[in-house]
Amino acid sequence: MTPSKYQSAIYDWVENGKGNCIVNACAGSGKSTTALHSANYMTGDIVFFAFNKKIQSHLDMKLSSMGLPNARAATFHSEGLKNLIKSKGKVKVENSKVYYIVEKFCQTQELNAARPFIQKLVGFAKEYAFGVKGQRSIDDTQAWMEIIQTQDISLDADVDFHDVIEIAKDVLKESNRDFRTIDFADMVYLPLVYDIKCVQYDWVIVDEAQDTNVSRKLFIAKVLKDNGRLLAIGDPNQAIYMFTGAENDSMNLIKDMFHCIELPLSVCYRCGKNIIAEAQKLQSHIEAYEGNVDGEIIDMKYDEFIAQVETMNLTSKDGIICRNNAPNVAFAFALIRKGIGCRIEGRDIGQNLITLCNKWKRVSDLNEFTQKLVLFFEKEFEKASRVKMQLLEDKLQTMVILIERCQSLGKNDVQSLKNLIDSMFTDNGDPKNADLVTLSSIHKAKGLEFNRCFMLGNSQLIPSRYAVTGAQIEQENNLKYIAITRAEKILVNITDIPLRGNRSAEAE
Repeated sequence: MTPSKYQSAIYDWVENGKGNCIVNACAGSGKSTTALHSANYMTGDIVFFAFNKKIQSHLDMKLSSMGLPNARAATFHSEGLKNLIKSKGKVKVENSKVYYIVEKFCQTQELNAARPFIQKLVGFAKEYAFGVKGQRSIDDTQAWMEIIQTQDISLDADVDFHDVIEIAKDVLKESNRDFRTIDFADMVYLPLVYDIKCVQYDWVIVDEAQDTNVSRKLFIAKVLKDNGRLLAIGDPNQAIYMFTGAENDSMNLIKDMFHCIELPLSVCYRCGKNIIAEAQKLQSHIEAYEGNVDGEIIDMKYDEFIAQVETMNLTSKDGIICRNNAPNVAFAFALIRKGIGCRIEGRDIGQNLITLCNKWKRVSDLNEFTQKLVLFFEKEFEKASRVKMQLLEDKLQTMVILIERCQSLGKNDVQSLKNLIDSMFTDNGDPKNADLVTLSSIHKAKGLEFNRCFMLGNSQLIPSRYAVTGAQIEQENNLKYIAITRAEKILVNITDIPLRGNRSAEAE
């Protein structure tokens, strides 16, 4: 395919330009392909930072096939870990590291109730690079308060905020002293804390730049040679990971930090022209490639969809997506009852639910398990921040639907529930999924595309009623934009989906 004028401008900058560049890419514009092709014009050592290990493996394979021996793909964490081991020697990865440190500082009943809050606060402090040279000091109380306000972390304990922050400071300092035991965040954070000498590159390419945080930006600077160049590509309208520590305005922050020029990548090759027109209501800069099909947008009520689904000939090229997981699970069982094979995107989601099944090891009866589950979530909901409330609510409703399905099959034991979860939640690309329809949350659908995309209840569930700040509302709009731009030819809005329980009735 002939490069667009936007792609040609990027390749020309790589080959003939100077300095650093941030590319503002729209959905379906081929940003990863553009970044890969840009490597053909680069000289010297190249590192391509991928969003996760799965994408890293795919990029490594592509780079190898392109015959670029000086180019490699990595995640921020794998590259950080490699440099940490090179500098400090063998380390042990223990993701409960902070949990055990917090436990030592919280022996009283009042402080014990504050442990989850402190653990989360320390985790965010690592993402924000507290204690790194040139960044906020660990002893800066105001900096900790800003995390609490930005991330909407609630403290459900009879203790003073400032007392808890003082403990968080001590926990982070002790965590930093132990570089032999590290958690996931430490892989990027500790090379910054200890200012270790990292392997440096002539070119650093960053994919999904909209999802970076302070520590990742500083790590980019650490691995970039003094005369090296940065190409960061992302879509600010697909920034949806603020709840994990990603900065809501990370693209502009990268631009300022690295003195980048900005280039657009605005042509969408994925979506039909009518679908692009729908996306333009949210983001006006996206353009349809002239060779795209017209595309079609259909509105359909949930009951009508259920009644007609057997005649729709759903295949693995079709996707059903939703803001929350619980409606996906309920709909998956409706498909199964009609003999339509399906899967839910996200093996990690399934593993998380199975971990919850193992919480009460002596409980095997599903009725008793359900009682304990509901009580547990009621307590969790009482102390949760508004950001976490949506996650908890969705997780509980998902579990309830799975339990009901298990019991409808005549199985009333926790092991059968675990087996059911394991069979339903898988990852994209697994060969055994070849003939199955994919159901996915919008978060998990990022990066996926479907011939026909069926959106369950977007108008009911977006924005979440728990989104109250401007940044949270913006991320909810981004979710809607992502959902629309998963469709290649047909976009179907499914309305009036059934919602369970008072808390789930987002439309009320």
